Amino acid sequence: LDELGFMTSQKKWEILTRADKLGEILVRQSKLKLAQLVVCLEQQETENPEMLLGEIMVEKNFIQEDTLKVALDIQKKQTETLLQTIEEITNISQVPIRIKIRYMNSLFGSF
Repeated sequence: LDELGFMTSQKKWEILTRADKLGEILVRQSKLKLAQLVVCLEQQETENPEMLLGEIMVEKNFIQEDTLKVALDIQKKQTETLLQTIEEITNISQVPIRIKIRYMNSLFGSF
């Protein structure tokens, strides 16, 4: 279905609730080149599966340790925000519909 431009609700939910991966964060911030990320991923997969990806990046001198800490902090904050959002959605879905409509109207105006 993905190839046809249709996604299942489960696939949409997975995409919306996934925090960025460490490599994505570093590449997006231009702290790491895509080719360097690929090298690290390949090394992790073939040589050091028990070693964390960030450790490999630092060991190869692709990034500094402080850069890694900042990226991990960003990833942690994203995860916390996603968990809070999921909790809010879950709690809102248990509220009667009239209250939901009033709440939405107070946020966005009448529909």
